Amino acid sequence: MPSRHPKTQQHFFSQPPGGQKLGQLAERMGRPKGIPCLSKGSIAQITARIPQAVAEGMKTGARKLAGDYSPDAKLSGYPLWESSPQTSTPAPTAKVSLMGLVALWWNEANAVGKSESTRESYTNTFKAFSAFLKHDDAARVTPEDVVAYKDHRLTTPNPKTGKPVSAKTVKASDLTAFKSVFDWAVANRKLPSNPATGIGLKLGKKVKVRERDFTEAEARALVTAANEVLVGKTKPNQTRFCQTLGPLALCLHGCPSR
Repeated sequence: MPSRHPKTQQHFFSQPPGGQKLGQLAERMGRPKGIPCLSKGSIAQITARIPQAVAEGMKTGARKLAGDYSPDAKLSGYPLWESSPQTSTPAPTAKVSLMGLVALWWNEANAVGKSESTRESYTNTFKAFSAFLKHDDAARVTPEDVVAYKDHRLTTPNPKTGKPVSAKTVKASDLTAFKSVFDWAVANRKLPSNPATGIGLKLGKKVKVRERDFTEAEARALVTAANEVLVGKTKPNQTRFCQTLGPLALCLHGCPSR
């Protein structure tokens, strides 16, 4: 039951020695606000203010019962509670190896009709990539690893040919394999991001040595040579005609010289 303060005559709740019950109440008040526990100092401060808050609440309730619903000046003086945003901790995911990732990708790729040669190419790429990194943990792969491997492929001689692989091979084989498999891993919640995203290889244009069509001088030379096949032949056979008409057809259709 509430009692009256001997000086102010305001109502307050008497508490047992030690303030245990009000302390427990203070802790329960914090839990809905996302505060699982309070320090002893905070409990003491809240406990000291509970009796006054109860008395003021009773006054406000009595005023509203009497028909006065005007804003509470004391209540508006308190700041609004802003709870901190709740961040969910992602569940730990099982470790996925690079080679295991390719195998998982192939289960789906095979079902949608990807070729066996693609599986073999991607498997070889990831096997070589794992050997280059000296580990097989897909979650540890970074964009810097992909760039380093790309540079390694472009500069390291192939044991069979003694020359580095072409830029076209690195782009069409290695980078395509990385992007395809890692994209699948992200879409299927195996990895948080694709380390090969945005990493490419710009291929240079093939140098144009000459025009594809014959020049006028070349065409004249071909026609002249073809005509000379029939010079002095009164009854040219089929072979002679082919020797003549073949070069003429090439000139008329603009067939490129090789």
